[in-house]
Amino acid sequence: SHVTCVDCLKRMCEVHIKHGTMESIVCSQENCGLEIPANLIKELVSKELYDQFDRLMLNRTLDKISNMTYCPLLHCQYPIATEGDEALAVCPSCNHAFCIFCKRAYHGIEGCRMKSEEKQQLIKAYQNADHERRLELEKRYGKRQLVELVNTAQTEEWMSENSKKCPCCNVNIEKNDGCNKMICRKCNANFCWMCLTRLSSLNPYLHYQNPKSGCFKLLFEGTFIEEEAVHEEDFFDDEEEEII
Repeated sequence: SHVTCVDCLKRMCEVHIKHGTMESIVCSQENCGLEIPANLIKELVSKELYDQFDRLMLNRTLDKISNMTYCPLLHCQYPIATEGDEALAVCPSCNHAFCIFCKRAYHGIEGCRMKSEEKQQLIKAYQNADHERRLELEKRYGKRQLVELVNTAQTEEWMSENSKKCPCCNVNIEKNDGCNKMICRKCNANFCWMCLTRLSSLNPYLHYQNPKSGCFKLLFEGTFIEEEAVHEEDFFDDEEEEII
């Protein structure tokens, strides 16, 4: 029963419908907050805006239904009731078959394809979930796919911490022992483990003999050398004799 300006009420309705904030279409009087009736909104705004309002309100009602989804095609967006745990949904309006989880074309028993960020979020959610939540995720994404994702992530994490990439062919290489002069098992390139610089195949040890090199005298840096092992200087001397 509050009195208000018709033009102000009309502009308010138009703004909130355009921005999709229908919950804010309420009486502007202080301490009231009652929703503006749909029949009054229909009288105030254009038919196009009211149709948009009606469609948005319907979608909000459908969103509250747990087994409701929408056709992912932009020109359709038809509401569809899903059946139990079935991943397949077929739009009755355009007949598009899609996966209700990833919203892509239906892919049968193959796991949902995800972006890198989505995979990381899913892995974290699965690892931190309780038993019931894990069962839900396994039902949705498949236990085998989740286990593979976790194992792959753990392998990649280990590789990033314990291996380096060849500067020539980019293959991962693990260093277990020995000096810092490496040979790639794939492309046979010589490179420095310390700085990943490609080394000369004729004399790769020059990199560690050059005083201007950042790895000068660091051939055995970070490695355990037995007391009876040769000193670095002796090693270089022997190498020079072999080259001569």
